Amino acid sequence: MKESNPFKSKKNRTRLIVVLVIGIFCMGSYYLAKYYSQQTKDSTVKAVEMFFTSDLLKEPLSAAEEYDYVIADWTAEDKIRLELRNFPDSKRLTTRDIQYTVEVNDPSAAFEADSSPVSSANGITEELLLPKDQQKAATIEIKLGQDFLAGATTGKVAVVKAKATYPYEKELTARFLIEKSPEGFQVIVEDAADSPYAKVTVTTEEKRAFQLTWKSSEVVPDQTNPVFYGQSVQSIQNQQLDKLIDLGEVKDTGSITFYLLKYDESKDYTTNYKSVFDVLEKQGGG
Repeated sequence: MKESNPFKSKKNRTRLIVVLVIGIFCMGSYYLAKYYSQQTKDSTVKAVEMFFTSDLLKEPLSAAEEYDYVIADWTAEDKIRLELRNFPDSKRLTTRDIQYTVEVNDPSAAFEADSSPVSSANGITEELLLPKDQQKAATIEIKLGQDFLAGATTGKVAVVKAKATYPYEKELTARFLIEKSPEGFQVIVEDAADSPYAKVTVTTEEKRAFQLTWKSSEVVPDQTNPVFYGQSVQSIQNQQLDKLIDLGEVKDTGSITFYLLKYDESKDYTTNYKSVFDVLEKQGGG
């Protein structure tokens, strides 16, 4: 009996070839589809040039640097203003939306982006967006909290960071030395219960002329002090503080000290003195 050989049959050989072709085609189609799928999935990373730049913020610098910029004469209404951009120059831009946040080392800071308020928590904004397919610069404004400079004798460093999270992670930062605006003048009252007088010291950062006003039924100035020499007491009508006297002109970064004698020695005017006496800048100077 002869051995059967399926390949010797032309019909069987044709069928086998068709099966092999179909199998190869199916396998090729599968791997080709998988390849294109993988390319599509990775396209957000593979073909993206991300430009996340700023006018003031830079790549993180050495921690040895104390600050990058100085903002002098800071007042409560001032803001740190900067730009974040999706381009490095006039010819290039990022072809994907850039997602980012901005933060500062002040938990009570308030933020605006392009003049619109931005939600924030603990000094970090909600996620913001620089749109794709156009050169875009977002203006970010940061208003520090009222207590940011509390306790600072000269100034304090505000560290601002912008962190991109998509399509790549990138951080820009800068340190701003915030210097307080001159506060005008300061009145320091030293007093205690059972003290016969309250000691008043006035300091100023600029040359100013001052006046003292007081409630005549509570205190009286010690006019043996040279501060009051040659000055006349004036009566003020229809006011709780009914007397006024000039204190003269004090030079910049100077100070004067005088005493107010108390009718009721049991009272302490250290903190709540304004209802009994006050020091004012004289309008029109000396």
